[in-house]
Amino acid sequence: MHPLQRTIDALAKSHNEAATPTLIAALGTQSIEVFDGVVRALCARRSKAGHLAVLRYWDVLTPSQKLIVEKGRCRMGVALREALLDGDDKLFSAAYEFVEASGDYDLVPTLVMVAEQTCGERADAAVSLTLNLVDQLCRWLAAEREPVLGRDPDTIRYCVLESLERSVERYRQHHRAELLEAFVVLAGPDSKLLRNILETPYHPCHQSIVKSITASISPSMLRLLTTMYAYRDAPPALRNVIAKRTDQPFIDAFLAIPLDSKNTLLHRNLVRTKGIACCEANPAILAQLSDEQQAAAMRMLAASGASDDHKLSLAEILMKHGPVEGRVAACEALRIISGQRANQIALQALQDEAGEVQAAAVRQLRERRIPGAMNKLLELVQSPIEAVSSAARDALWEFMFDNFNARFDLLDESARRDMGVRVALVDRTSVARLTTELANPSRRHRLRAIEMATSMGLLPKISDALIERLQDEDHMVRVAAADALQFCTADDVRNALLAAIGDSSPAVQVAVRNSLRTLGAEIPGGDQPTVIGRVAP
Repeated sequence: MHPLQRTIDALAKSHNEAATPTLIAALGTQSIEVFDGVVRALCARRSKAGHLAVLRYWDVLTPSQKLIVEKGRCRMGVALREALLDGDDKLFSAAYEFVEASGDYDLVPTLVMVAEQTCGERADAAVSLTLNLVDQLCRWLAAEREPVLGRDPDTIRYCVLESLERSVERYRQHHRAELLEAFVVLAGPDSKLLRNILETPYHPCHQSIVKSITASISPSMLRLLTTMYAYRDAPPALRNVIAKRTDQPFIDAFLAIPLDSKNTLLHRNLVRTKGIACCEANPAILAQLSDEQQAAAMRMLAASGASDDHKLSLAEILMKHGPVEGRVAACEALRIISGQRANQIALQALQDEAGEVQAAAVRQLRERRIPGAMNKLLELVQSPIEAVSSAARDALWEFMFDNFNARFDLLDESARRDMGVRVALVDRTSVARLTTELANPSRRHRLRAIEMATSMGLLPKISDALIERLQDEDHMVRVAAADALQFCTADDVRNALLAAIGDSSPAVQVAVRNSLRTLGAEIPGGDQPTVIGRVAP
């Protein structure tokens, strides 16, 4: 320890005002160790004169010495304010660099006062530093991270915002648009003052703030724009800005907004927006967008209040030159648009090489009432592309097994066959459902299942279940099963019929023989009459 260190420590703690001039005089020492001790002592004392003296040496301080000064910032507020407001150029520069390095938000009100000066390098520097501090604070708030100062960022925001709000009230005098921008990004989407300014065209700050949110590419400003548009009832002025901006930073932020069907505020704002320039059919803009962004642009425009012609123009470009995601989005956008032009785009999509695009077109084919749509859907059910086949099945919902089952008794024989063949084609669960019905405890259900399978042309596919019904406890079910098996040509069918030829029921025997005869099988015991007068169980 240096021999003078005890003296320096004593002067640092002394209540005698004469200690400060003594320490200031010691700043001229050639000893680095003594100099560091004196700087530390002056920063520890609550003396404006001492703090100003230290600031005059700021430009020659080493990083470690500047760190000593920064540690005493909680006691240097008065000196820093005076240096910023009334100090000479050297003091102002030192105080400016100190605030910039330490991030002392308590001095923002002072910086705002300096920035409100109509001209001068100091005013411009204060504006720049204020914007930097506000931007840094916004990043902390967005990241929910505690500042280096160790204070709650929301508390800091409240104090800084109060100063900026007063500056907004003085805007007629200073006309510093940069301070308005700092206020806007820090005020956030829920600020009543900001909303009032945006909703009042004759407010002194209205035009400047609109110009700021139109031109700024600050991440904080873009975050404010997208948040107000996506999650608040956006004022008309803000919707107009959204509608006109086409710069890349804005496009990146805007098209990243999730288009959630449950977000009613976003959809309301979109409907009120009659055009979105960054989502129009502009090849120059589309060329700048990624595949996902092109799809997002189509979805945003489709949900907006833009005219159908604008939406169709973008859809046509994407269908011709867009990526798969964009073509799918274009197809989906057509669902709410009727007319020949939209129909042509949908038919074009059916020929697309991507299955996802075809599927998107298939889902809206019927509702467009295009001639031949039903036959086309039945053809697409057999598509080798699973997405297309599934979409076609979904579109032919009335040809599902449950619907056929519910209507079966109301249909005549011809209608049963027509509908049954289509149900067998559309509903992949038909065979499994028929098999389940054949095992139903109710005789009526079992007999009905055989009738339905006959109408659907699925008897060969349920032959195993029909063979099991040859052992059914009810002879009428056995008769129906034996009769149905004549349409099944597998070897196990013939073997099963031959085994059932000795059934206790004459009616079953007759049905078995008839089926064997149809299948061309040799009947043991020769031919028997196929008609009987009275059937006994």
